[in-house]
Amino acid sequence: MQNNWLSIEKINTSTDTAILKEVEEFLDETEKEKNIAEKILSEIEMEHKRLVSKFLKDNDELQKTS
Repeated sequence: MQNNWLSIEKINTSTDTAILKEVEEFLDETEKEKNIAEKILSEIEMEHKRLVSKFLKDNDELQKTS
């Protein structure tokens, strides 16, 4: 009986280790995706600011000529 118990514990530990490794890999991949998303968002925000600035400048010039 003791031998069976140790065998079961070994299987459980092995399974837990495998699950933990999968979770860590998933979290690493999620972190990479988060970093990519943050970079894309930052680029979108910079482009938005640039376009708003251009719009305001063009609008000011249009107001002056009107």
